[in-house]
Amino acid sequence: MVQPFVLVASFAWGIAVELGRMPAESLAWFDEPVLSTANELLFVFAVLALWEPLFLSNTATTPGKFIMGVRVVRTNGEKLS
Repeated sequence: MVQPFVLVASFAWGIAVELGRMPAESLAWFDEPVLSTANELLFVFAVLALWEPLFLSNTATTPGKFIMGVRVVRTNGEKLS
């Protein structure tokens, strides 16, 4: 679920390099498999650490339950306390 964010960030980074807004050397870490994997894991963790609480506070459910339309309620239809 986080992969689209990683894709968009990488795409934006590449465009910034092409437009001359960032130096081309900033993409050198993509050539190192261990370094690129570590950076991607850190990015995914940061996105999840920020996105999950914001999603929970705004929708009162997890992203998976929201996407699938699952609701956890009492037998009379009220929200749980």
